[in-house]
Formats: sequence, structure tokens, C-alpha cells
Amino acid sequence: MDDRKELWEEIGTSEAYWAVATHDKFRAANLDAGLKEDFLGSGRKHIDEAWTTFREILGKDLEPENAIDYGCGVGRLVIPLATRSKHAIGVDISSAMLREAKRNAEAAGCSNITLQSVDEFLRDEGVEYDLVHTYIVLQHINPAIGYTVIEKLLDRLKSGGYAMIHTTFKDTSPFFGRMRARVYRDVPGVHRTLNRLRGRHVPFVPVYTYDVERVRQIFAKYACETLLEKDTDHSLLGKMFYLRKG
Repeated sequence: MDDRKELWEEIGTSEAYWAVATHDKFRAANLDAGLKEDFLGSGRKHIDEAWTTFREILGKDLEPENAIDYGCGVGRLVIPLATRSKHAIGVDISSAMLREAKRNAEAAGCSNITLQSVDEFLRDEGVEYDLVHTYIVLQHINPAIGYTVIEKLLDRLKSGGYAMIHTTFKDTSPFFGRMRARVYRDVPGVHRTLNRLRGRHVPFVPVYTYDVERVRQIFAKYACETLLEKDTDHSLLGKMFYLRKG
């Protein structure tokens, strides 16, 4: 279902941490134990904030039986999600990312995590989740596929379950930067050729924006009530939607 598998395998092998948090300090050449802990700590902070938000909305803590993090990468979010859930599933397109997520989960002592490829996720039709989570992931997936991802996740969400779905809807970077990124993204080989000419190897991470109203229509299709919309801004304007199904 996802596209660009070859690209994400390359990124997962060469710059797995930087691809998630695109700061130079997280490049493979710079990454040490302290920076890795900084990176993973940001995931714990995100999940802590999510639980606090749900507590403020619901007046109680979430206690998921089966939670899923779609686009788990190296495990930054699925590991802290697992500490708050009976069982957690991490899904990613890159087998290299999943291998690193497995190492990080083992180092954290998390034995209640199942890691899946996208193909395994698609075949796992019978499973249901009572918490769905995806953050800064759909922005890297072509919306033609991303809308289907959202539908799959919400279709498998149990009635009475909760979801956090993050989408981006506007790129606020300068015009010529947007046009250059679009060429790199949509014209095969351009970025790779420029890398060779410049004698460097810098992966290109594609970004996309979504139609927010179409996303809301998907929520309605699957009987998901929007409890809260939180604005996000990292050059791409977006929203984190807090949902309840049924």
C-alpha cells in the first residue's frame, strides 16, 4: 500500500534517526549514546503529553489493550506507547527501521511490542485496536495512499476506542524551496543525480499535504468523533486529531 519502499529502505539503513527529526545532530555520523537518548526521550515526552491531553478531555487515563503506532521508525513512539498499553504494534515500511526498533525495544526492556512490515499490517485483517496513533508519518506518504492508510486504521479501531491522527495541510516553506522539493519528489533520479555530481550522499525525504476536509470526511465515515484538534507547525502546518469511535 505504501510507496517508495526502496527509498525508505535506503534512508532506514543510512539515516534512520535524522529522517524522523531532521536536525544535523541526529545524522549517523554524529549520533552517540547521549544524542540517541535525547531522540528517544522526545518520544516519551510526546506520549506523556498525549496521555495528559486525553486525561483532560476524558477525566481519566487511557488503558489500551492493543495499541498501534503506524510509521514507527526506530521505535521512538511505539516504545513509550508500549509502557502504557498491554500490547503495542509498530508498523513501518522499512525493514532497516524495524530492525533498529527491535534493538531499541530490547534495550528498553519492552517485551510487549510486535513489529510489522506494511505488508504484514495489511494481511492482519482480523485484528482490532483500541488505540490508533500516527504522528509526522502521513506527511511522507502520497495522499492517494495515505487516505487509505487512515481508513484502514479507523476501520480496525474498536467502537469506543481512541485515535490520534496527524496530517499536514499546508507547506509554508519559501516558494522556490517548495518547487525544488516537488521536483526532487516527483521526477525520478533528479536528486540522486545531483548527489553524485556534488559528491555527497544526503537522502531526500519527500513531503506531502492533505485535504483536511477529506480527512474529516473519513473520520465521519467511520463514526469517529473529533474530541480535539491541535495545530502543529514544523514548516508544514498540520493538525493532530484526537478521536473517539462510536
